[in-house]
Amino acid sequence: MRELYQRRPVQVRAMQWQGDNINEIMQLFSKQDKPRLNLWIETAANDTYWILQVATDGGTVNLAPSDWLIISPQGDIAIHDAEEFALLYEAAEITASPKS
Repeated sequence: MRELYQRRPVQVRAMQWQGDNINEIMQLFSKQDKPRLNLWIETAANDTYWILQVATDGGTVNLAPSDWLIISPQGDIAIHDAEEFALLYEAAEITASPKS
């Protein structure tokens, strides 16, 4: 009997929020799963940056610059900081249209 398993690889669509790449973020979504997006400016410790808010049926998530927006094949949205993203994901070869 086997006791050791690993998760099958799953390709996801993902893009890093850089604070000014809203057009590229919008292109990440397919026509059927476009969420509502809001932008606003935050200031902390004399540093000003854009926050991207993504409102979906499952709730609202906020992305700070360098956070990654991930969309699963089922259309679920997840957010990871850069360090966590690097631990969980690696670049995949595109074998089909990434927008399903």
